[in-house]
Amino acid sequence: MRPGLEPAVSIRPPLWSRVLLAAIAAVGGLILTGGIGISVARGHGTAVLVLAAFASLWLTMLIRSVRTAVFTTADGRLVVRNVGRTRTLDRSQVAEVRLPTGPADVLGGNVLRLVLTDGKVVRLEATSRWPVGAHRRIAAARGQDLREWLDHPG
Repeated sequence: MRPGLEPAVSIRPPLWSRVLLAAIAAVGGLILTGGIGISVARGHGTAVLVLAAFASLWLTMLIRSVRTAVFTTADGRLVVRNVGRTRTLDRSQVAEVRLPTGPADVLGGNVLRLVLTDGKVVRLEATSRWPVGAHRRIAAARGQDLREWLDHPG
């Protein structure tokens, strides 16, 4: 970090992960659209509604997964965009940055976490899909970026 400049945080899942999720969304969307088309052609109205509801929920979750990120805004706040919720945090709301303690896991349970001053813990889902061999090194570097942001007087 250069003296006098606001520390910038920009954490995203790796490109390969975002591309893979986008491809899954595209293929799944085509399959579900085909299923809806077949159901319409056969006159199965209930099946169409069920498939359409499932397709919209599934695609929404995949798109949100692709868009997970942690980044700072121009005014110095931290935006945490997880699959289920996006939060904007001020430095005064964050008490601590916790690094993953175990090995990387397939389900993304081993992620960086922010401990808030009110005791709540915010998972940083954008840190869940790093390559297994490099997980600790990348987590330590991103954790340092977050600590620099947190320690900056604002």
